[in-house]
Formats: sequence, C-alpha cells, structure tokens
Amino acid sequence: MTIPKVRITLLGPVRVWGSAGEVELGFAQRKAVLSVLALQAGHSVSKSELVDGVWGDEPPASAQGSIYSHISALRASLEPHRPPRSEGTLLTSAGSGYCLTLPAGAVDVDHFQQLRDQARACRNNRDTAGELVALDAALALWSGDALDGAPGPFAVRQRARLVGLKLDVVERRARMLLNAGRPHLLIDDLHDLTKQHPLREGLHGLVMQALYLTGRRQAAIGVYQRLRSATIESLGAEPSGQLISLNDKIVRDDPALCWTVDGVPGVTRPIPLVSKPIRAVHRGLIGREAEGATLRAAVRSVSQGTGGVVWLEGEQGIGKTALLAEAVTGVKGCQLAWTTADELGQGVPLRALVDALDVTRLSPDPRRAALAAVVRASDDSASSEGVLTLVRQLCADGPLILVVDQLQWADPASLQVLQRLAAETATVPLLMVAALRPMPTRPEIDETRTALLPHAEVITLGPLADDAVEELVAALADASPGPTLRGISQQAAGSPWLLEVLIENLISSDALVIGDGQAELLGLRPPPNHCTIADVITDHTRALPKPVRDLLGWASLCGDSFTLVEITAALALPAAEVSAVVAEAVAGGYLTMSGDAFALRHKMIQRAYYGRYAAAIRGSLHRQLAEVWAAAAVPAERVAEQLMHAPVDNSLWLNDWLTANAAALVVRTPRLASTLLGRIMSSDAMPLASKATYAALFAKPATRFGHAADHV
Repeated sequence: MTIPKVRITLLGPVRVWGSAGEVELGFAQRKAVLSVLALQAGHSVSKSELVDGVWGDEPPASAQGSIYSHISALRASLEPHRPPRSEGTLLTSAGSGYCLTLPAGAVDVDHFQQLRDQARACRNNRDTAGELVALDAALALWSGDALDGAPGPFAVRQRARLVGLKLDVVERRARMLLNAGRPHLLIDDLHDLTKQHPLREGLHGLVMQALYLTGRRQAAIGVYQRLRSATIESLGAEPSGQLISLNDKIVRDDPALCWTVDGVPGVTRPIPLVSKPIRAVHRGLIGREAEGATLRAAVRSVSQGTGGVVWLEGEQGIGKTALLAEAVTGVKGCQLAWTTADELGQGVPLRALVDALDVTRLSPDPRRAALAAVVRASDDSASSEGVLTLVRQLCADGPLILVVDQLQWADPASLQVLQRLAAETATVPLLMVAALRPMPTRPEIDETRTALLPHAEVITLGPLADDAVEELVAALADASPGPTLRGISQQAAGSPWLLEVLIENLISSDALVIGDGQAELLGLRPPPNHCTIADVITDHTRALPKPVRDLLGWASLCGDSFTLVEITAALALPAAEVSAVVAEAVAGGYLTMSGDAFALRHKMIQRAYYGRYAAAIRGSLHRQLAEVWAAAAVPAERVAEQLMHAPVDNSLWLNDWLTANAAALVVRTPRLASTLLGRIMSSDAMPLASKATYAALFAKPATRFGHAADHV
C-alpha cells in the first residue's frame, strides 16, 4: 500500500500539506482532532479519547456527531482523489476509533525529537560542532506557539509538554555558547524568554551568567531579584539552592564563574571571553574618606581590645555595604561575623544572628553545633541566652566584629539580643556594626536605635559630592568623564548605586567612546537594550512599602514638583496618611522638599517610573490627574499641564473645565494656553463646532490683554 505524501506542522500553527499544496483545515475543533491523531500517528485513537481531547469533561450532546463530521472532512482534505465511499489510506477506522497513518518524518514534532536524540548522541561522543548543528536545526522547526489554533485539553497539555522540551534545547544551546565564550549572543533572546517564563530557573541562571560574563554584574543580580520576587509571590518559596549559590558567586565575583561547568568530567577550563568585562572598582571609600576613617578607627580599637558600636544609616543604594566591605573585611587579628538580614527572615526567631555567627548543626565548633540544637528546639528564651553566651565566648577567644547589614529587616529576637549586647561592648572586645535604611520604619527598629545610640558612633551617608561623583564615574568608565557624560551622571543625584547602573548600562550598550583619556557618550542618549536602567531601578525599589512605591509612580507624572494637596488628590488617601507616606519618602532620600513643594530627588528614578507606563496608560493617568486636581481646586495652569499629556476628547468634563478656566489660563500662562489650544485644534476627536467654541474662549482674553492667539 502506497501512503500519499503529506506533511503536518504542530510546532506553530496547525497546518497540513498534501501533494497539491497546503490543505485548508477550517474549524478550530478540526485542528484539535487532527492534533490528537497526528501526535499518536500509527495508533488507534478511540472516539471517546477524541471527545475528551477536544471538549474535556463537559462535551456537548452533539460531540460524537461532530467528531464524525470532522473525520469525514479531514479524509476529504487529506485524500481528495480517493475512490467514492472509500476511507482512503491515511485516516482509517480502527475498531471504535480512528488511526492516522503517516509516512516517516511527516510530523515536525517527530523530526524535532529525532534532532534532540541526535544532539544527545553528539554530546556523548564529544562532538560539540555536531551537537550545536542539531540543536539549531531542532529550534528552526518552530514557527510560533505549539498547536496554535487548536483548542481543548489535549492541546493545552501537549503545548506545555512541547514548550518544556523546546526550553531544554534552548538552555542546552545557551550553555554551549557560554562555554564557547559567546555570551553576548544570548542575552536579548534569553531575556525575552525569562519574561515569558518568569519561574523558569534554568533560563534565569543562564541570563545571569551571560550578563556577568559580559561585565553587567548589577544587571545579573537584578535578574535574580526579579526571579526571587516572582517565586515568593507565586510559590511562597525561595529559588532553588543552586540559583541562590549562583547569585552569591556573582555578588562576590567568584572566579569560578569564568570556568566551564559541563565539559569533560573532572576537567575544567577558562571560558574564552570575547567581550571585556567592566573593570572591577572598589568604590567603597570614594567620597567617603571621613566615614571610612571613623569605621577604621573603631576597627583598630576593637583589635586592641576596646569594643564599641557603629550605627550606619543611609538610603537604599547610597553605599553602606560597599563602605563596610572596604573598612571591616580582611582585618588581621579579628573574627568577623557578618549577616545581611532579609524581609522573609523576620518570622524566624534569631535568624539574623544565627546566620551571622554560622550556627549550624554541622559546625566543627561544638559550641555552635550545640546552640544549633537548642535553636531547632524552638526554645526562644534558651536560644537567646545561648546566642549571648556564644558571643561572649567568641570575644574571649579574640576581638569580634559583628555586622548586621539591612538591619531594618532583622527579626525581633535578634534585635533584642543586639540591644543587650550593646551595653557589654564597653567591657568586651566586641564591635557591633548596624547598617540600615531609614525606611521602612518598625517599632522594634526604633527601640533598637534608642538602645544602641548611647553607645554608638553614628555615621549617616548622604549623596556623593559633585567631585566624588566625577571620581567614581572616572573609576567606573576607566577615563575622565566628558561634559555630556558628566551632565547625565548628575541624574543619579549622588547615588553610587545609580551611577554604577548608569555606567554599566552605557558600557554594555557600547554607548561610551574613550579617547585621549576621556569617556563620552557616543550619541545624545544611550541605545536601548532589554536589561534597561528602568528595569533595574524598579526592581531595586521593589522592597519599599507599597504606599511609597505608589507615591513614586504618581510623583513621576506630576512634573518637576508637586504639593501635598496635589499628591493627596492623586493617591486618593486621607491627608494624614499621605503626609506620613511623604515623610517616609523624604526620610528615605527619595523626595526633596523646598517650601511647600516636593520633588523626586533622582531624575533617573523619575524617568524609570514614568517609563514603565505604556504611552496610552500614561495619557489616561495624566487625564485622571487633571480631573482629580481640578476637583481639589488645584490652580488651572497645573491642570492644563496634565492635559497637555492627555488625549483630547469631546467630553462634558473637558468642555466645562475649559469654559470655566480658559480666560484665566490666557492671562496667567499665555504660552501654555496657546499650546493647549493647538492640541485641541489639531485633534481629530474634537468636532469642528467645539473647536470654534474653544477658539473663541481662548481668543477673547488674549485680544483683551494683548496676548498672541496663534491658533485663533
């Protein structure tokens, strides 16, 4: 029996070709029936299986008849020249079902699997070139979403299975390119895939490594932070230990990241990097010489037997951790216990201090191992006393530096122990260093501040001075900044972290030109890339309280400044609540205050928040602001500024507001009034009669007061 020539594609839209060309399948349910049969070609598929695959548990009463109709139509389409009343040779009846018989390689899914097997065989034979060719050929078979156009439970299940297989191929190919020293070829495609699959750890890990190997360390950390947030929100759990370990290696610049991970067993080799990574910069003391001297003096004192407390406070990204790393690590003659508290650890008693002191069941130190057993027994009082005892024992062994970074997230039990230890620093060689942001605020933190400050040297980090900004930019860019680069660096408002993000983005985007010892922008603005500054900034501020994030979002729409009345109307919260949120944002260094006006301190943060809204959404939000400001009796020119960025329509609200405020606008801000009228006159959404009315409204006061009315 000769089987007619036929080809079926399922790795994209469901399509069929016969000897005469492409076959028109028609109904979506017919595509679903064909998909079930094609993925089980050569096997009998019962009618009940087809019904379940297309409709699931609740098929219509006509389901059996519909299956018969679809089978008949498929037979006619697949073999249009078969004899009358004949089933043909492709789609035949088999018992209580049907069987689709196809020539070898007719379904692209089968070909895809064959290429995967071929790639695996090449890998086993250490044929790298052959494996890469097979992987590329497998991915080339895809033309969209699997089983596109086919509805039903069967298609949903198979689509998920096939996507998983495709991602396995993508990840294997990406690993090979990483090992070949070509990470720059991966970043854009993999970054897009991480957005489509926000919980797929393999993809995220590869993106992190690719970014790191191309010198974009901060962007790599940002990818991990996004995955961690998505994992916690969706699954209620941290990422896997493997990914946590990868992030830790990136944070500390582990040299192992520059070696292959899946070559010949037992053999490693350096990855031959094609692009030069950004030069590592130890920025902790740039612009922080006085603060560094204070910290180092405290370290010298404890090394000589005199304890103390340092309270280090500053906004997010201001350089607290970098300063600590420069000042307290690598000190000879001192033990160092360091932890970074996290928000999720607040519910675990003594989490911060247990981590800092390396209290584990498997510790070679019997004191730590014994304390771990007590902590595991959940006896909070005994655990706290045990931690106090261990710290005293360690101080008896030699000077101890205990650092708790991100103290604002520390668990209450750890904070209580720190309060008790503060008084003991006068008699034992213990230097306690607490580093924290001024927000979010918690009663436990306020209590800890009250207990520690009488014993503490207080260091408050503010924005870098202009000369320090220039020095840091020069260190990051490896050349003195030119005028344009110097100007754009001011957008960071003295934030070391934002400066690092800016320069790293410019370097990785090839937007900097270095010549005669000077670094300058290639154009007026850096080219866009998928790991934008806005992505990193919004991730960086994700830990802020939601009311503060909402405030930043609305503030980005308000222009250069805003009043308390304006932001209260925008947030639609009671005035007392808004005042508290604004005070928190000012304390955190995100807002500045001048008289009764507030402004976002960082232009880069303003642009990041503003840019995260799509253009259409921005327009709607500007219109919403205009309406709530008008209702709150905000001056007409401020409302008009919002209307300048909102879509023009022929609404009753806009007509009433313009009628009431046109005269005042022309008198107070004639240029703004003229520009707003120009938008109205050029809008297709505004009827001619309404345009004439508005032109007259704007013209009368303009003529009376001698102002130009260009659009009248």
